[in-house]
Amino acid sequence: MEDKKDSHYWVLPTPPAGSGLWIPLAGNLTSFGQSRYHLFPDYFCPHVIVDGHGKVFVGGKTYEVGPGDIFTLWPGNEIIYHDFPDTPWRFHYFYISGSRIEQYVQALGFSAQRQVLTPLYPEKVIAAFHLIWQTIRDKPADGQSVVLSQMFALPGLCTREMPPDHPATLVDQALMLIHTAGHPTAINVNELAGQLGVSRATLYRKFIARTGQSPITYIINRRLELVREFLVRSGKSVDEICHLSGFSSEKYLSHQFKKRFGITLAEFRKHGMI
Repeated sequence: MEDKKDSHYWVLPTPPAGSGLWIPLAGNLTSFGQSRYHLFPDYFCPHVIVDGHGKVFVGGKTYEVGPGDIFTLWPGNEIIYHDFPDTPWRFHYFYISGSRIEQYVQALGFSAQRQVLTPLYPEKVIAAFHLIWQTIRDKPADGQSVVLSQMFALPGLCTREMPPDHPATLVDQALMLIHTAGHPTAINVNELAGQLGVSRATLYRKFIARTGQSPITYIINRRLELVREFLVRSGKSVDEICHLSGFSSEKYLSHQFKKRFGITLAEFRKHGMI
């Protein structure tokens, strides 16, 4: 029997406001012991094995994989993967869109030379992939936030240790975590430093040297971009927007917004500026 694929597209094909990444498609594949794929992909596509066992051939190496193991398609890298006839597999997968796809996949622990790995928390990774797939399938009212929050959670569930050939610097990793945090409220400086395993002082020093901004300023600016998008494209009240974008009060939001854009919230909404 042929594999049964249950794939679903989100109605939003590109990243939403405040995020540099998005998952436009997620799927679930069930095999019947005859699953085999030989691909030369031009896209990234992480997979997690939910049930069953199989093999992945990539980069001149062969890997036996089972429940909780993850592998990814990597542009330009030939890959072959199949299940075992006596242990048919099922796996979840998703495609990624946005401007920082490679950095995100690297944060999961992958590189062009390392496309198969066992995550730190296999069961939680399976649950996150499943929730992403289920949410894109059902498209609930809060689905966008759910998908983004699960995307942001996955790097910490997969690995906090970068492989020896990993090219990302500390600031690259910090930027990736900030830009993949569904809504900017999903991360603060303490959490960011904790995820990276460094002190706030080290993160501050390296971040300033690389971007010219402190980590908190960078995060606030991302929140303000989300506020601006809400003002233009939603009918939400300022109070709702304040809560959704992570500001502690309307007064503080108003101050930061005018400081950043040189115009008040009311003026911005009235003129529909972008």
